[in-house]
Amino acid sequence: MSFINPPNSLITIIPPPPTVPPPPPPPPAPAPAPVAPPPPPPLPPAPSTRLLWNKPPENGWTPQPGDMWWLPPAQWFRPWYLPLGADVLRWAGHPVVVMSVDRARKEATICVKRSFGESSLYDVRPALNREERKDHIPVFPNPPHPDNGSLVYVAREPPKDVDYKPGYIWIGRDVVIPWGLLSGRRQTVLDRDSFEWLKEQRARAKLFHNQ
Repeated sequence: MSFINPPNSLITIIPPPPTVPPPPPPPPAPAPAPVAPPPPPPLPPAPSTRLLWNKPPENGWTPQPGDMWWLPPAQWFRPWYLPLGADVLRWAGHPVVVMSVDRARKEATICVKRSFGESSLYDVRPALNREERKDHIPVFPNPPHPDNGSLVYVAREPPKDVDYKPGYIWIGRDVVIPWGLLSGRRQTVLDRDSFEWLKEQRARAKLFHNQ
């Protein structure tokens, strides 16, 4: 008997083990649910008619001609107690100049200040005709008016903690409001000569616009 080449009957063929596929990868973790942003703070309650017509501005000062203040945001305006017209609603959140004050009625006549999106009258003048440009009076440190060189000045620097924009005083329209609607702190005041000249220009604009 040979032990080198055993008979075929003694050879056992062992089959390879079956191929087991690897386990599938685990499913990806679910994305975290989006977190809803916190709700906005509630709007301040609209002041009543009685409050508006009888209170002084927020800091207790009585407005004076030539003062610069802010009108409050639009949510403070309610048509059922402020029949002031579309002009005032369009001016919501803008700075204004007090042109005159009726102390008996606690009213202020105001003109709005515009900033043209921080642009100068030089930049926006192609979109305005000459008469429209004439109704916008620049406040220093803006450059003088591009057509007539006009420029008005404030009597003193505004407080550092007051939001102040020089802007352009629009004399094409004025409106009467209860002075309690003036919001925030007084920004500053025009100097006397500038304000007297501004009143003359507003009177001219009233005649031109037949107001």
